[in-house]
Amino acid sequence: MVGRRAVLLTVAWWLAAPAGHGAVAPFGDGDTVCWVGDSITKGGHYQTLVELAYATRYPDRRIRWYNCGVGGDRAASMLDAAGYRVAVDVLGHRPTVCTLMLGMNDVERQLYEPGRAGPQIEMQRAAALHVYEDSLGKLVVALQAGGARVILLTPSIYDDTARLARPAAVGVNGALARCGEIVARLALTLHADLVDCWTPMNAINQREQARDPAWSLVGAGQNWNDRVHPGPAGQFVIAHCLLRAQGFGDAEPDLTQVTGRAPLVGALPAAALTLAERRRRTGESLRELATFRYAMARERLPVTDDAAFGRWLADKRAQCEAEGQRAPWLELVQRLLPREADLRQEYDDLALRVSNACRTAAR
Repeated sequence: MVGRRAVLLTVAWWLAAPAGHGAVAPFGDGDTVCWVGDSITKGGHYQTLVELAYATRYPDRRIRWYNCGVGGDRAASMLDAAGYRVAVDVLGHRPTVCTLMLGMNDVERQLYEPGRAGPQIEMQRAAALHVYEDSLGKLVVALQAGGARVILLTPSIYDDTARLARPAAVGVNGALARCGEIVARLALTLHADLVDCWTPMNAINQREQARDPAWSLVGAGQNWNDRVHPGPAGQFVIAHCLLRAQGFGDAEPDLTQVTGRAPLVGALPAAALTLAERRRRTGESLRELATFRYAMARERLPVTDDAAFGRWLADKRAQCEAEGQRAPWLELVQRLLPREADLRQEYDDLALRVSNACRTAAR
C-alpha cells in the first residue's frame, strides 16, 4: 500500500498543478540532450513524444537528442562502471542537458515479492533506498561536472493495485514514492531541476481504477502488463509531465487518444511520426550495442576497442552455446556491430528529417 502521505500528495497534485508550470527551463537552440535511465527510457517512447513536441512547437530550434537508457540499470551500477557508462555513453555526447530517471530497479523489486516479509527484509529494503540516494546524488554531481544541466525525473509507478492475472509485488509503488521524495531532496540540495512523474501517474491510475479495477496506466493500450513498463498512455503522461514543467501548458493529460499526438501540442504530421518511429527503432539498435559494451565495462575490459568488443561478444556467445543455450541478443549485437557507425549517422540524420517534416507541415 502507498502511504497516507503519498495518497495526500496524489490527491493534491492536480489542485496544485499550475504552481509547476514553466518551473524547468525548456531546451534551447543548440542544446544537446541525453535521456538517461533504465529500460523505461531505453525504449525511447516518452522521449520521442517530447522531441516531436519540440519539433512542432519550435521547428527552428536545433537540438540534438540522444537516448542513453539501459535495461535493468540503476544508479549504483552506473557509478560502478562510470568510466564507460557516464564518461563515454553519456558525457561522450557532450550534453548540455541530461534528464535522469532511475529507481524502478534500485528499489530491488524482488524484496517485495509475495511471502517476503520480516525484520531482515525491511532492513534490506531500507538499505536499497539508502544506496539509491547516495548513488543518485553522486551520479548527478558527475553529470554536472561534465557540463550538463541535470533534470531529475521521479520514477514512474509500479502498478500493484490493478486486478491482473500477474501477481503484484505489493509495496514496490510505495518504495518508488520514497524514491520520489529522495529525488526531490537531491534536486534541492544539488541545484538540479525536478519533474514529478510518480505523483500524477499515481493519481491517474487511482482515478481510472475507481472506474475499472483492471485498468492500468502501465499496461493501458497493450495486450500485456508486467506492472513495470508504462504502456502508450503511461509514456504519454511522462512526456506530458516534462513538457508541462517546461511551460508547454497547464492542461491535464488527455488520454482519450495517445497516438498521433504530442502532449500539450496536439496532432502531429504523419510524415514526422513515421520518421520519428524509424529514429526510435534505430536508437533501440544503438542501445543494444551500448548495453553490451556496458556489460563488458563492468568486467573492467577495454570496451571502446571495437576489435576487443567483437572478440568478447564471440566468447560470450560460444560460452552460451557450449552450455546448450541460444544467445539471440548476442547474435543481434554481433550483426549490429559492423553497422554501428552507419546507425549513428542514420540516428542523427533522422532527427533532422523529423524537424524538417514538422517545419514543412507548419507552413
